[in-house]
Amino acid sequence: MSVPDLPTTYADWRIDREAHLSRDLVRSEFTDKLFRRYQEELGNWRYDLLRKVQGILVPKQVSQLLDLPKKSLLNYSLGLYSLLNAIGLRSAVQRVLLPTAYLDQIRSLDR
Repeated sequence: MSVPDLPTTYADWRIDREAHLSRDLVRSEFTDKLFRRYQEELGNWRYDLLRKVQGILVPKQVSQLLDLPKKSLLNYSLGLYSLLNAIGLRSAVQRVLLPTAYLDQIRSLDR
């Protein structure tokens, strides 16, 4: 791919990633505007769920930067989502979790 200075090993990539997280990430007024829009579009409980999921998935530096919730009960219930999918309740779960205005668009991504 001819990308200059691309790490050649996983160990080097981890070092480069940590440097990027420390050097290049910043919270700005645009970050806050984006999260306000998320809240407007999702509503309070879905927005809260989004932040909890992000708190689980993102690196520690990002979690601190965005002041995301620390461990929540959600950490212990993520396996339930897989189970519900496995028994054929994906559509019902999507109906509950996703805003109806976007449900068809999101479902079209599965095709």
